[in-house]
Amino acid sequence: MQSIDQTFEEYWVGFVRAHVHRTTRRVQFVATSLGLASAFAGLLWRRGVLVLLAPAVAWIPTWLAQRAFEDGVARPPPHAAFEAAANLKMWRMTLAGTMDAEVERLAAADDLPIDGDRAPQTNMFTDHTLH
Repeated sequence: MQSIDQTFEEYWVGFVRAHVHRTTRRVQFVATSLGLASAFAGLLWRRGVLVLLAPAVAWIPTWLAQRAFEDGVARPPPHAAFEAAANLKMWRMTLAGTMDAEVERLAAADDLPIDGDRAPQTNMFTDHTLH
């Protein structure tokens, strides 16, 4: 359950943990870029539907990438303002080329594996209990 007193910095740590894999961060960058473009185009061309679709365009591909690449890492509970701010912060840091260093900094502090370095999931074949 999410604490009411949660700070953005605490949310940011959980947000980065859910984007450790480089592919997830790339999908997040492209999706956020497309979401921003959709919102901007909607405002420029006065098409409200593009503005309304912008959050879905920005969030759904990243959510799918997390399901595919993050091995079930739990995301922090959604907080609308923190979610938007974290997405924009990650987008800006990716654009500046500093996001990989941020992931490494937080991963080192928590002993998290980075990218594909996760330990393989045990199964009947790898733990030699295949019958």
